[in-house]
Amino acid sequence: MAATPWLAAPTPRIDAPIAPSMLALGALSTGLAYLWNNNIVQAWGAVNAAAVTCLTPVVGVTAGVILLGERLTWNQPFGAVLVIAGIMAAHGMPRPAPRPAAVPETAAGAEAVDTRLEERAAR
Repeated sequence: MAATPWLAAPTPRIDAPIAPSMLALGALSTGLAYLWNNNIVQAWGAVNAAAVTCLTPVVGVTAGVILLGERLTWNQPFGAVLVIAGIMAAHGMPRPAPRPAAVPETAAGAEAVDTRLEERAAR
């Protein structure tokens, strides 16, 4: 019979400094990430929220370089560009809002609009 992690020997030891660290890890990092993810899904929708998941490695590498002084290699920025390009390709490039079609205003057209507005105001 193969041993499972629940039946591992020796039994894991949870000391006084370990228990608060486990609680902080669960409540702060995992708990906040869960709440933020739910808020993003509600605000942006599931498809756009999935893009946030794709950016996790990019943010992790950036934080490691900035906060921990880790070494940046050539393939990490290259991978970040590929991830961002993939997100942009999947969601489409941002486009400006369409402009309303210009309607030539003629004297007859303006009079018709004025007449309709006056009729609505009279009701």
